[in-house]
Amino acid sequence: MAWTITNWANADWSAAATLNEFVGAVNERKLAMGQGGPVPTVNAGDDVQTRSFLLQFQQWAEDSLGSFVAAWAGGEALGAGWYDGAATIPHYASLAAVFAAAGLGYSDWRRYTTHPDEAGSVAYGQMQAGDIIGPWIFEDLQKILNVLVWTKRDIGWTEKVWYSSEEFAFSWASAKAAAEAAWSIMEVSVSPAAASRGTYYSASSYGALLSHSEASGQVANVWNGVTRHADWYIKAEAAGGDSWDDYGDDVLEGLFSLWSQDEPATDGSTIISGTKLGTASVMPNTPWCAEPAPAATWTWRGWRILATGVVLRWNVFGGFTYQ
Repeated sequence: MAWTITNWANADWSAAATLNEFVGAVNERKLAMGQGGPVPTVNAGDDVQTRSFLLQFQQWAEDSLGSFVAAWAGGEALGAGWYDGAATIPHYASLAAVFAAAGLGYSDWRRYTTHPDEAGSVAYGQMQAGDIIGPWIFEDLQKILNVLVWTKRDIGWTEKVWYSSEEFAFSWASAKAAAEAAWSIMEVSVSPAAASRGTYYSASSYGALLSHSEASGQVANVWNGVTRHADWYIKAEAAGGDSWDDYGDDVLEGLFSLWSQDEPATDGSTIISGTKLGTASVMPNTPWCAEPAPAATWTWRGWRILATGVVLRWNVFGGFTYQ
């Protein structure tokens, strides 16, 4: 099932079945957002000529647009993994941005107080008392709903593994060698990251640390009433704010990196990435961080998490009915 009308010029917009498509489109988006309180369906004989009936859809779209990741631009749908290498994963910033994404040449809802067939001039904004109900209202609303199809959630971590070692010696070279020899899996788990670190205590006392962890991404309480695909992104920065190295992990410095892509996402309400981030067993010692000196108590090399986000794409086969 999908939209039964896409050309509104001569459509019977007042039919209950037609109006219930808008009810259904809003309700499935509410579920994707984690909102309750579904919009009630329309029954034959209901008064749908009132301003408030249609205004509720316009108002909901305006109130909710900031919860949807930009999934369209210039009237074209963006592709899977679109934000790989991007500095941001933006939500729609304004109603004008949503209209532009839909490829419309205006930035607000069209409205008429005199029918255009009677030489009425278009005005813009939400419906007001005395407005003519016509096909432009439904066309605009449908096109706006069609671009509200991606949501984003922050990522938690599961299936975590951590290898680490930290040793001390009278020289930097000896401390590094000892840390490499002590490299092993740890019982305590942490979020994905990779680092080597040097510590200067005195001219005859150095510390050397190695740490590498991995994990699967996890997000709970995702609506599982329809199919959804998931793009898992990570943005990383230099470990300790010092020297960058990805140590072989699928991360980019200061940009979002697509490290797992699941089509479809798992069927449960808790989804887990199909690929882990990080490779914990790889020793992050090639190369080591710089030798610490008295002027720098610590030196770092590696990466750590700066931001995360899983983009849930609902405009897929088996996903939103109205897309």
